[in-house]
Amino acid sequence: MDPALTAAEDAFNLAVQRVTADPQARHRNGLANVTPTTGDLRIPMLTLHTLGDLFVPFHMEQEYARRVADKGLSQNLVQRATRDFGHCAFTPTELVTTFVDLVKWVEGGVKPAGDDVLNPAAVAAPTFGCTFTDTTGPRAWDNLSPQLKALVQPPACE
Repeated sequence: MDPALTAAEDAFNLAVQRVTADPQARHRNGLANVTPTTGDLRIPMLTLHTLGDLFVPFHMEQEYARRVADKGLSQNLVQRATRDFGHCAFTPTELVTTFVDLVKWVEGGVKPAGDDVLNPAAVAAPTFGCTFTDTTGPRAWDNLSPQLKALVQPPACE
């Protein structure tokens, strides 16, 4: 009981549910509620990542691949890159194709193709990200001014 509080305030304070803080909820680096990526991948995982995602940079895909490899579980991971900017700027075709490929993998056991995100030469190639990019659908840069579009639009996939 706090003498500075009224009886009603004390009663309210006693009724409040108390919970222990989740140590994963806030880190010194400012990231909150980020699921730990241990690499302990026990089921098929197919990721899709836009190369121009500034919210979750592409190198996070590479870090995930390293952690999965460190656990000896790379057989459960396929990663794909698409060419656009923005967070999860996928076309409906890219999303459906990726999901269908994942379902085929889980149900039929045929591991789908992916990008070699840990191969520096592959990632540096001017065509990296073209394999799984839908070149027929609208892209995020289509709505930009010509000046901005020139800054963010990658060379065309052939």
